[in-house]
Amino acid sequence: MDGVTCDFELALMKEFKRRHPDEPYISVEQRKGSYCSKQYEAMKPALGNYVKEIITSEGFISNLPPISGAIQSLRWLDEMPGVEVWICSTPLTAWTHCVPEKFEWVEKHLGTDFLRKLILTKDKTIIKADALIDDKPEITGSEDPPLFGRHVVFTQPYNKYVETGDRLDGWFKSRDEAELFVSRLRDGENTFQ
Repeated sequence: MDGVTCDFELALMKEFKRRHPDEPYISVEQRKGSYCSKQYEAMKPALGNYVKEIITSEGFISNLPPISGAIQSLRWLDEMPGVEVWICSTPLTAWTHCVPEKFEWVEKHLGTDFLRKLILTKDKTIIKADALIDDKPEITGSEDPPLFGRHVVFTQPYNKYVETGDRLDGWFKSRDEAELFVSRLRDGENTFQ
């Protein structure tokens, strides 16, 4: 969800600049690694705490903007015969606001029907699916290999240098692009776009 359907990084950068205008910040393009707080901590320990305060604050998750094209692309995929889209997301450990706000976000942007298709788990390897689209280049957990089939990395600045056979550089601009993506997945072809 974060980094695939909603723009976590952009929202974090804007909120960080708003709350801490005199502190150095990391632009979206400069982000490296999956965990933003660690990169900020490396600059100055207090900055990592500021990031944690922001991402766990009330309203942060529910107000994340959708990534361009994400909502329509999910609908196109979900309308295809033989395709069922589920949203799989890892909640923050400090989940008080995060968990209910992920449900709020899905309902607001995808509607109440998608609420039954939201899976929150700390271990994505236990999710049985044909494919998982995720911004993390490596998904680890209790199942090795994971129960999902293909792992498609959704490109973000912090993962663009990781080599992978399956990658999605952005959401679809047409139903035809969505259908081509699914066709490549089904045929075992590389999904790189």
